[in-house]
Amino acid sequence: PLSAGAEDRAAGAVAYSERTMADKYERMLELLAQTDDWMTASELAEQLGVTTRSVRNYVAAAKTAAHPLPILAASTAGYRLNRDAYASFVDRGRARGEAAQTPN
Repeated sequence: PLSAGAEDRAAGAVAYSERTMADKYERMLELLAQTDDWMTASELAEQLGVTTRSVRNYVAAAKTAAHPLPILAASTAGYRLNRDAYASFVDRGRARGEAAQTPN
C-alpha cells in the first residue's frame, strides 16, 4: 500500500496530467477554430509541440468531453472544427460554470 503522502502525490500527478491534457486539447480546438481548412495531425502536432499520437489522444478527449455534440470532423484530410457544435459545447460549459458559482 502507498503511504498517505505517496497517495497525495499520485493523485496530484493525475490531476496535473488531466489539466495538461485539457489545456492541450483546448489549444488544439483554438487552432482549429482559426481556420476553415482541414488540419492534419502532423500540422497540429507541430503547432502544439507534441507527437501525432498526442494529437489523436487530444481529439479523443475533446470528443469525449463534448459528447454527444460532434465538435470535430475527421477524414483522410485531417481534422476540422464543427463550429455550430463547438459553439454549443462552449455555451454548455459556460452554463455549467455559472450554475456552479450560483449560490443556493
